[in-house]
Amino acid sequence: MTAPQKLNELLSYFTPSPAQFDAARSHRDSIAARLEQHPGTFGMFETGSLTHGTGISIYSDVDFFASMKGTRPTPSTALAKVRDSLKARFTTTEVRVSSPAVVGTISLTVYPAVSFSSFQRPGIGR
Repeated sequence: MTAPQKLNELLSYFTPSPAQFDAARSHRDSIAARLEQHPGTFGMFETGSLTHGTGISIYSDVDFFASMKGTRPTPSTALAKVRDSLKARFTTTEVRVSSPAVVGTISLTVYPAVSFSSFQRPGIGR
């Protein structure tokens, strides 16, 4: 076996499998549906190493930003709302706050976010 072939073989052990990507998509749909109901979101977008194709099998999780509706909460309130909502949906999974995000043992990280379009920003949009 040549060195490039051996390197490709080695890399294949660290590349997430199609099953990992399918699981991530499934979790995304469940998370988005839950957060749209409670606490209410404008939308979610996925980011991170799995999304960008740079994930490492077993170690990488799926990262989401969830744009929350309503008045601007404190960071701890936003995290608690997202945590409580996901705990109610994923009852057999550990879901906890690990500031600045909510993480779960189903390989996910959710970052609550606030849409700045609803806030006045000095010097912008005047």
